[in-house]
Order: sequence, then C-alpha cells, then structure tokens
Amino acid sequence: MKQIFTSLNFKTMKWNFMVLPLAICTFGTLKAQTTNTFCVQELFTSEGCSSCPSGENVLNSAVNATDNTTTNNLYIALHVELWNYLGWTDPYSNSQYDDMFFGYDNSGVGITYASGNQFGTPLFVRNGLEGRNFSAPISAKQATAWVDLSFNELVGDQLKVNYALTGDLANTEARFFLVERGLVNHVTAGENAGATLHHENAARDMKILATTTANGTVTFTVPSNANIENMCVMAYIRKNISSPWSREIVGANKGFKVGQFVGLNELNQEAFETSVYPNPAKEQTTILCVEPMQQITVTNEMGEVVITANPNSNQSIVDVSSFSKGLYFVKIETDKGVVMKKVIKN
Repeated sequence: MKQIFTSLNFKTMKWNFMVLPLAICTFGTLKAQTTNTFCVQELFTSEGCSSCPSGENVLNSAVNATDNTTTNNLYIALHVELWNYLGWTDPYSNSQYDDMFFGYDNSGVGITYASGNQFGTPLFVRNGLEGRNFSAPISAKQATAWVDLSFNELVGDQLKVNYALTGDLANTEARFFLVERGLVNHVTAGENAGATLHHENAARDMKILATTTANGTVTFTVPSNANIENMCVMAYIRKNISSPWSREIVGANKGFKVGQFVGLNELNQEAFETSVYPNPAKEQTTILCVEPMQQITVTNEMGEVVITANPNSNQSIVDVSSFSKGLYFVKIETDKGVVMKKVIKN
C-alpha cells in the first residue's frame, strides 16, 4: 500500500472501482456554452502508480462506450509527477497537476470511507469540491459563470484559442486544458512494468488565467508527439479563495475538437504558398495554391461547415454572397499537407 507524505500527515490509499456510466468530454463541434448546467470530473493519475490503471479503466470504458454530444460535461485525466521516483517517469506528467492535486488535499477534498478520509491516486474530484470513487450518481450543477471558446490559429506548435467570460466572475480564475484521446504507452519499469496502458482525455497542457479580463486569447503548446486529430480544448471557471473548501467550479465548457480546424500533418508540413483574396470579401473570394487543392472546407466560428469543394486544381473561387457577416476558416487539403486560412465576410 503506497502512502503520500505531506507536511501535515501520512495519507493512505485504498480504492474499490466500479465501471459506471460517466459524463465525459467527447469531441464534437466547437460551440459556445448554451446550457446553464455542467459537471466537471477530474482524475489524478500516474503511469508510475500500480493503483491507477483501475481508475483509468473507468474513464476508458466510458469514453469508448458513450457518445455524449448534448450535455456540458468535462472529464479530464491529470497525470501527476508524484510517483515518478518509483522507477518510471510518466511521459504525460506535469508539475502543474501535482499543484492541483495537493491543492485539493489542503482544501479537505477526499474519499470518505468508514475509516475516515483517504487521499491518494487515483483520485476523482467532481466540480472542485467532492472527492469520489463514482459509487454515487453524477448530477449536473447550475452554472453561475460561463466561458465560451473559439479556434484562433495554429502556428507551429502554438495553438491559440479565443475565450469570452461572462456571469459572476468575482473571486474566480479560469482554467484552460488541451487534452488528448487515444494514447497508448508501454511501461518498461516501475510498478506497472510490462503493462501497456491506455489513456483517454489526458491533459497535455494547461493554462490558468485571472478573470479580470473578460475576453482574450490563451496559447497552448502542442507536444511534438501529439495527434492533433485527437485533441480537444476545454475550460472551466472556479472560485479562487484562500480558505478551505473554496475551489468550487462555477461554470464550464466542454470545448471543441482541434482537428476540425487543423489537418493531421499540420505540425509537420513544409510550408507552401497559399493565398485568399479579396479578404475581406463581399461576393466571392479566390483561393490560389502552389499545390493542387484536393478539398476545401469552410467553417464558421461555431465550427459549422458552410461549404465544401473538391477543385483538384490550383485555383478555386468560393461564393460567399450568402454568408452572414463574420469570420470564417478555410481548410485547404493537398498532397503536401493541410493549411488553414481565415477570411472575413463583409
């Protein structure tokens, strides 16, 4: 039985898991948060912890079995560095997640058993307040703040996402996550030596921002080994008060799939010249590319496809006369890679 030593005391770990239907973050289209309810489930885990695969199996079974595209629920797996010293360094671990983990410890979150509060990994936390082992039904929470998300651009490994915050933002902060599904890793040392571990909704980057600025842009760093097609952006707003039991999450957005805006080989492609003109456009815009364009997909800021074309040529004219005014994204696919362009309709 592993123990966690803190400056306060020793914490023991013993977990009994049940595979139950979970509310998860699945990968739908980009949309603003239109619902007033949400539920955030955070899992603190590690490839270096022998107890953690059981916890991750709960998540993986639910992800593979559930297509949750209508409810505003987030499920985030946060890999801590805590157990890296046991002989295996978790490649998805991040010290930021350890800070979150011990922050919950200091706030009193834990699983309650007959023997008292138990704190360790794997740890599930719901809505920033309640540690749990999913032995009770998941219920939605009423939002008092909202965070809307929209794709901005991907340049190299820098992914920019626009955000807008509304509602009661007093004493709050916003947390933004870049998560990835479908991760598989073979462990060769430590407590899980010889095991092939599967991870869903694993956090690959996280940013924390004050809510003093209601509108802005957050920038993620996409790992070089990431599959951009399996990545999703999500965010939540939580209370940020120093006293215990003050980390309550008050609003959330399950986000959007990054791959709908960026091609699979966007990060590794060689640059090739592409132009869109006129831009801004009123009636039509012309797309020119040095490589023959196999497919063109135009989406609005909500991630909705408004037009597709298969020109199989270096030039294509897009009729935008029926488009509503605003910003649109043009995804251009060629044999050499995929490029994204923005166009404004006047």
